[in-house]
Amino acid sequence: MRSQGARVVAISSLTLFGLCWLSGCGLFGQERAVFASTKDDYLDAKTAPVALVVPEDLDPSAVRDSWPIPDIQLRPMQKVFPEKAPMPTGIWGREDDNSIRIKKLGERRWIVVGETPDQVWPVVKQFLADNGVGIAGQRAEEGIIFSEALDVENEDYADVVRTALRNTRRDAGNFAGLDQIIFRVEQGIRRGSAEVHVRHVSETASVDKSDWPEKSTAVAIEAEVVNELGAYFAAGLAQPSVSIVGRQISTGTKAAVVRDDKGYPVLHLNVDFDRAWATVGQALERSEMNVTALHRDEGYFEVDIDPEILTGETEGLFRRLIPGRSDRYSDRSILVRIDAAGNGYDVNIRWPQGGPVSVELGEQILVMLRELAA
Repeated sequence: MRSQGARVVAISSLTLFGLCWLSGCGLFGQERAVFASTKDDYLDAKTAPVALVVPEDLDPSAVRDSWPIPDIQLRPMQKVFPEKAPMPTGIWGREDDNSIRIKKLGERRWIVVGETPDQVWPVVKQFLADNGVGIAGQRAEEGIIFSEALDVENEDYADVVRTALRNTRRDAGNFAGLDQIIFRVEQGIRRGSAEVHVRHVSETASVDKSDWPEKSTAVAIEAEVVNELGAYFAAGLAQPSVSIVGRQISTGTKAAVVRDDKGYPVLHLNVDFDRAWATVGQALERSEMNVTALHRDEGYFEVDIDPEILTGETEGLFRRLIPGRSDRYSDRSILVRIDAAGNGYDVNIRWPQGGPVSVELGEQILVMLRELAA
């Protein structure tokens, strides 16, 4: 019996020692109790003020802190969640996320494709090859492809590119001169999407030096080529592939949710005002939010939120945007503002009185607008 008891004591001692070694408990005279929790100690950790003394015959340069305490930079509006981490940002999507759409804004037209630019790039090149149009050059980092110079006469053509050129020139009664089509593949506003823009120029552009034209020489030719290219994408005539060269296209997105200098979220759009206004308006329409007034000259939308959703009594689109009933959300309206910022525009969410909404609510709405945008 005595040896059995000794064995139990020995095993218990070893087990206790192992537990203390794993959990860092304070045996052997430490102040902390044996089973005290240490999970939050790193929050209060401080660097010891006493420097390490290195003997004179040793090189002190080899001595370094293997576990340094990182410097924590305070951010405006930052929050600490000691009890429970916040829920992740909502994921929004549409049934037509992978569809091919031709967008129009004034005289501008472009194609929106639910694929990445490196997948779209080879399709544009295949479109030209299938129509017998050579490529004069490309600037992959800008996503630009230059067609060869085309000399169209008054005769029928088998390919859609020359047919579009011939029809437009016939309507104008002039077949003289050269034509060139320039394509530009860009990142889309939605994640994982791409845009294809087209320009027509009546004189051959320099592949190495020419800037992207603000508008086409003949808008009608641009429209025809955009329509034909959109139909080509929709028909799926090109074999799916990914271009290594196409991966050089700038990864700068057209839309990103970032924080301003005060820590509030904003949706930055790298587009001009006309497109920013149209993009936000279309996203609001798709979200089924009730837009009660538009103030284009002042750059903001008035949006009405259903008060039943604010109280959390019904299921709906904004059920997850409003965390709970609060006097802060007693007002039915919010303002969606578009303000100039650098090389684009910032979209931010405010209360009618002028102050910003909460960080959580603003971020959820802005992410939703980005994902529901064209």
